Amino acid sequence: MKLRSLRRERGGSTFVVIDDRLDETSPRLTVGNDRQPRRFGDEINPFLRFYSARVISPPSKPSEALAWRVIAREIRPRWLKNADLNSGHAVHDFDIMRGLSPVAAVEVTEDRDEVAAGWEAKRIDCLDVRPCRLGWELSINRYPNRPRAWAKDVLTPFLLGLEAARASGVTIYPDSPFQTAIPTGLSDLGFVAAFPDPPASPPLKPGTARLRVGWVGQSDPNRLTDWAERFIASRRCDGERRKLAQSGRTERHLAIVVPFMPASSLDIQGCLLAVADYGPPARHPVLPAEITHLWLISDYPGTPSLTYTSRRWTVLAPVRPFT
Repeated sequence: MKLRSLRRERGGSTFVVIDDRLDETSPRLTVGNDRQPRRFGDEINPFLRFYSARVISPPSKPSEALAWRVIAREIRPRWLKNADLNSGHAVHDFDIMRGLSPVAAVEVTEDRDEVAAGWEAKRIDCLDVRPCRLGWELSINRYPNRPRAWAKDVLTPFLLGLEAARASGVTIYPDSPFQTAIPTGLSDLGFVAAFPDPPASPPLKPGTARLRVGWVGQSDPNRLTDWAERFIASRRCDGERRKLAQSGRTERHLAIVVPFMPASSLDIQGCLLAVADYGPPARHPVLPAEITHLWLISDYPGTPSLTYTSRRWTVLAPVRPFT
């Protein structure tokens, strides 16, 4: 903690306490005297007293809260205020404030894979692949849409064929221990490998299959520019571009939160990870007129984020994602 004495008041010092233990970007403030401190806001800013906590507090939605944390850290001494208060009107998410004046609009979106989110919500640990006699572990790049139906129609026949051939496993690589055709229902999900009862993994019940889902692919930061241009120009961002245009602000920021399993391209997180070693993209993105500033915010621990403005990429230090 850091203490800074501001002035004397009724025999006690008025002070501000910054609690850096909560997170590194949105310090909590306690403003008051040394006899009875009180919670005040999220920034050292005298203008906060004009607004309710609902307006100046980070939003509850994890992706928006993460964007708030990253952007608030980078724009100081300017500060953030919630603009979208669920009033029924389609407006941007945040205002960037200079004093009491809004100078920029921020809209947050997320490249979210709804199938992956649904899978996690269902908390499916293993799939039933009976009458297979063994337990199997598969590595794939994305989740199936209807997991139980997919297991019955696609996965079980494939694994039964491997068991009938007494295969010790199969991969997509040239040194695979067994060579066989991979069915479309598996290859479309980015199938990588399947092994019975792998010794380095937790034990599996016979007739069940565990999926290991993650991204594999290229790790070239320069691909981020191409991906961002396609994502922004897609119908997926029609609403975001419209809200920013309607804001009337000179600065119009689009913040794209990139989760561990992005919906549009599975290797985008790998490209963001590579930024730490190779630096930001060399090419500047071509942004539509509605957008003047771009943020690519990683929702994966230890991964840097990026911001683009004034024809310059800036690498931002990783932050702790919300769970």
